[in-house]
Amino acid sequence: MQETFKSLLIKNNIQILIIAYSGGIDSTVLLHLASQLQSNSLNVKAIHINHGLSPNADKWEMHCQQQCDQLKIPLTIQRVQTQPQKSQSIEAWARDERYSAFQKHAEQRSAIALGHHQEDQAETFLLQAIRGSGLPGLSAMPATKSFTAGSLLIRPLLGFTKQQSIDYAHENQLIWIEDESNTSTKFRRNALRHNIIPELEKISPQVTQTLARAANHCAEAQSLLKQYVEQDLQQIIESDRSLNIK
Repeated sequence: MQETFKSLLIKNNIQILIIAYSGGIDSTVLLHLASQLQSNSLNVKAIHINHGLSPNADKWEMHCQQQCDQLKIPLTIQRVQTQPQKSQSIEAWARDERYSAFQKHAEQRSAIALGHHQEDQAETFLLQAIRGSGLPGLSAMPATKSFTAGSLLIRPLLGFTKQQSIDYAHENQLIWIEDESNTSTKFRRNALRHNIIPELEKISPQVTQTLARAANHCAEAQSLLKQYVEQDLQQIIESDRSLNIK
């Protein structure tokens, strides 16, 4: 995990690493890995978004502060002040608020590190398939994505399983929180995670790995399609940026 994380940072010339730290196991693993990568050339920070949705939200905030203090990583706490609209799902609202906060704190040559893993990728692929998405949606989540000007979103754990994160956490005696909403199947992703994927695993035990691989195939196909379209565009565009209709 650490070598994969380190290679991703070096490849993208990241100088400022900002961990999106919820306090859950995946972001806790990310935070611990990042603490070992701190150096004169890499400034590590963390950001915690307090949505205020859970009665335990303030306890989670305190937990995150304590863990960051122990690892000597500066933590920014962003408390959400808005409420979801009636027509907006809580999941979509919370995601929008997180990314809005990330935008405020992104800097030049910085990367926001998210804790998504292989199972998250498989779930995202299925969610997009249920929506009837094309290649862009079925590509699911990229390991690296441009964010604000000069910054990136990165997912260093995307190629690793949830179990690998759990094993790492136990090996390093890490402490994390459990969000009670993760067990609620009223949320579509949780319904897939707890009800659908276990049934699929009875048919194909490696289904999450297979679905994640399918997402990678879609991403590669989408990338090639984009390249071909850009080549075609260059053949029909004029010097004044107009299109040659003929």
